[in-house]
Amino acid sequence: QVEPNQTIALDIGTTVFALADRIKEMPVRVFSTSLPIVSHLGQTQASVYMPGGKVQGTEPSIVGVRAIEDLKRFHFDTAFIGVSGLAEDGFYDYSIEETEIKSAIVSQSKRNVVLMDSSKFGRVSVAKISGLAGIDQLITDQQPSNPLKEALDLAGVEILIASSVVTKMRKGISDGL
Repeated sequence: QVEPNQTIALDIGTTVFALADRIKEMPVRVFSTSLPIVSHLGQTQASVYMPGGKVQGTEPSIVGVRAIEDLKRFHFDTAFIGVSGLAEDGFYDYSIEETEIKSAIVSQSKRNVVLMDSSKFGRVSVAKISGLAGIDQLITDQQPSNPLKEALDLAGVEILIASSVVTKMRKGISDGL
């Protein structure tokens, strides 16, 4: 999913952090609002950039108008986004401030990939990140059931089942990643 010399955006979250760990020795340009991800990648092969703004959240990240303005100055080859819900009309998150950041990243990316586990299928949270058509690929641990699968197919979202990768990510998270 990530190739050398690409410019990518990494959202916040444990699943996105697991991806960051897997690419830490790649020569890529990474833009992220996640303090844990930026800190983790800071001494690696990746060139790491972070927008300005307000730090907030239990999983510290940068939010606010300044961060959105900074992100809109760049173009990303691929964005990797974490979400808290997926319904037939789009992808959702529980934080209004984080949703604004996620939407800005999605709008600046040539290709958008959502990383999520199947426990979030059918969930609607407070704020919508994007309609289904705004996302190119969903990487998850199992196939969604109908009518959610039909809605994703109709919107042109490629579904990639990565059960072994998700299992490893969960193990890493339980081990304190």
